[in-house]
Amino acid sequence: MMTWPDGARRLIGDDGIVVHIEPTLWQVPSDTIAYIDRLVPADRIIRMPARTPDQIPQPPEPQAPAAPATTGGVWSRGQLIGLILSLIAGVMMLCLGALFVVAANQETPDSPDKIGWGPAIFSAVCTGILFLPAILILVKRRRR
Repeated sequence: MMTWPDGARRLIGDDGIVVHIEPTLWQVPSDTIAYIDRLVPADRIIRMPARTPDQIPQPPEPQAPAAPATTGGVWSRGQLIGLILSLIAGVMMLCLGALFVVAANQETPDSPDKIGWGPAIFSAVCTGILFLPAILILVKRRRR
């Protein structure tokens, strides 16, 4: 056992396991140190010289608790409703646009009731506009 005048102890076992007791870092009662000292035979004690104050370990300064991670957490009711409505409306408009694309693709040039590509393009623009709130909500939550 290595001992320091400031109360530190280093016990080294026959198997090489080391236990270091540092009273400045842990609250070790003085009677515990005295008990350890009594258990170790005198011929197994190495008395070390006093350490300078900068050699004695000190507990770290208390720090303010870290801010909780905000990437996850609870969704607000408004965020959930906005996200769900935006996704539902966007998917519905996407399906309608797909129908317009299929209809425009199957038209013959001389068909009297042809609708053309206008409704398909308009529904594609509306789909993007309807998905925009969902995208903005997800991006905003990701940045937190």
